[in-house]
Amino acid sequence: YRSDIVFLHSPVHQTAIEAIQAARLYGKKVWLDFDDMIFADDIPRSNLAWTFFNSPASQKVLRACIPAADAISVSTETIKQRIIELFNYPESQIWVIPNAFPDELWKHRAAFTPDLNQPTKRIMWRGSVTHEGDLYKFRNGIKPHKNLEYLFVGHLPWILDKQHDGHLENINYHPWEKPLERYWMMLQQANPHYILVTLEECDFNRGKSNIAWMEGTFAGAACIAQASMPEFA
Repeated sequence: YRSDIVFLHSPVHQTAIEAIQAARLYGKKVWLDFDDMIFADDIPRSNLAWTFFNSPASQKVLRACIPAADAISVSTETIKQRIIELFNYPESQIWVIPNAFPDELWKHRAAFTPDLNQPTKRIMWRGSVTHEGDLYKFRNGIKPHKNLEYLFVGHLPWILDKQHDGHLENINYHPWEKPLERYWMMLQQANPHYILVTLEECDFNRGKSNIAWMEGTFAGAACIAQASMPEFA
């Protein structure tokens, strides 16, 4: 009860409403935070998050929580404008806080970049199973080439396998590393020339931040992404 603010991230559970009611009872401010477009029908059905966030119960909680917030932070301008559009929420009470790397991480960055003279270039993709729909949309563009090597981090993209109508015979996969510091180091050690960002055209993805570009830059890689996505334009 000594806190000044109640902070809730992407509130979609009934307990969020209860937390806001308790905050009001004790005269505390409510701060909501969103880093994805989880409103209405923004999430495509190809994304596993659709089942959870698009349920009537989750959307009901969102509709109750957002108008009750004293302030909202978001990771992109697109999400901000979506909240204003759907909930008529005051623009002056929404802050865009872009994703960023902690400065201290750069102290641990190795002083090397990929050798551009290498005949074989490595393309790295990083993401979770929620991006299967995105990969499926791009499957006909992800093909083997004698001068290309793919590395998939975080999710084994079976839909790109030749046995499942993809084009790759051998998929080079690396699981997530924990804690995050080990993940950053793994990105560098993978020595990628390029980081590939595959995003299906939809409102949900247009709200995505450019964190993949930041991670690729940290690893010394150039980023390949769609200019149609606001944060990559």
